[in-house]
Amino acid sequence: MTGGLACSTISFAQIGVMDLSRPPRQERSVEVRPTLPLWVAMPREARILTSDGLEMRPLRNSAVTYENAKLGVLVGALVNAGGCARNLTVRLQYTDDHWRPMGDPIENEARVSHVDPGAALPYRFRLRRNDEFAAPPSGYIVQVTEEGKPVAAPLQWVDRNRKTDASPCPATDLVTSITEKRRRATLSGYRVDGMLTVQSGGPVRPDGLMLTALLLDEAGEVLEVLTGIPEPKPKELPTGLIENAHAIPFSLSTGIPLGKAVHTVRFFAELLSDARLAQ
Repeated sequence: MTGGLACSTISFAQIGVMDLSRPPRQERSVEVRPTLPLWVAMPREARILTSDGLEMRPLRNSAVTYENAKLGVLVGALVNAGGCARNLTVRLQYTDDHWRPMGDPIENEARVSHVDPGAALPYRFRLRRNDEFAAPPSGYIVQVTEEGKPVAAPLQWVDRNRKTDASPCPATDLVTSITEKRRRATLSGYRVDGMLTVQSGGPVRPDGLMLTALLLDEAGEVLEVLTGIPEPKPKELPTGLIENAHAIPFSLSTGIPLGKAVHTVRFFAELLSDARLAQ
C-alpha cells in the first residue's frame, strides 16, 4: 500500500469487569514536614519532671509522630530507669518562658500506673490551641508523679553509683494477659487486633478497662500510642462481665498510615479509677 496509513495491531479488552483474583492495591505514604499548623500549641522547649526518687528517660520518637502532632496529639513514651514505680500520674503542663505554669495540666489518655524497672510508660495528650491562651506558651513539661507526691526540683544530682532494685512490681488486684493476634495496614490507617484475658481479680465490666498499645519501629522509636476499651459482642460475653480465665477480642486503630514500619507492639491494660469491678 502506497500513500496510506500503516496498519497496527488491534487488541481487545473487557471494560467494567474487575478481576477479583487480583484486588486493587492502594499505596499510602506519609510526608513528614518539620512544621506544625499555627493553631497547635506545641512549643519546641520541653522538660520532664518527676516525683523525688523516680528516674524516667525519654524514648526517642520516630518522625512519623509529627503526623499526630499536626492533628493536635502528642504521643511518646518514657522508660523507667529506676525501681518499681507505682500509682503514677502523667500530665502535660504548658509554661511561659520562665517555666511558670499556664492553665491547667492535660491528663494522659494512656492509662498506665504501674511500671516495672526498664519498662515503658506511654503517653498520649490532646494538645490545646494557641488561641486558648492570651499569649502562646513557650514550653511544656511532662510531669510524672508517684503516689500523689509533687514533682521535684528541675535540676538534681543523679548518683550513678546508687543501687536500684530491679525487682518487678507486685501484682495488682487485677491481673490480665494480652495476646496479639494480627496487625495490618488498612485503607484508613493501621489496626492491631488481640485477645484480652483476665487471669485474676474478675469479674470486671469491659468498659472498666483501658487498653493501650505502644507501637515501635525497628530502631525502637515510638511510632504511635493507641488507646481504647474492649467492645465485645454480646455472644462473646454472655454475662456482660469478663470472668476470670475468659478471653475476649479487641481492636485498636489509628488514622496514621504506618504501613510496614511497625516492628514491635507492647500492650497495657489498666483498671479505671472509678471502681468498675463488679461486686
